[in-house]
Amino acid sequence: MTRPFEGIRAVDVTHVLAGSFAAYQLAVLGADVIKVEHPDDPDRAARTGTDKGAFRARNVLSFVNRK
Repeated sequence: MTRPFEGIRAVDVTHVLAGSFAAYQLAVLGADVIKVEHPDDPDRAARTGTDKGAFRARNVLSFVNRK
């Protein structure tokens, strides 16, 4: 079964959760998504720390690292 966005390449240059979620949705639909981050200012949504509140936030982002 082919997916709607197979053969499409998307570049994700976002810094917050909404952009990461949109890139995830494109990938689920078959797009080849390339994440681009500045080395000195990585994706802010992925930097959550080690406290329990941040751990919950990091779990929200677990969909981004899906393989």
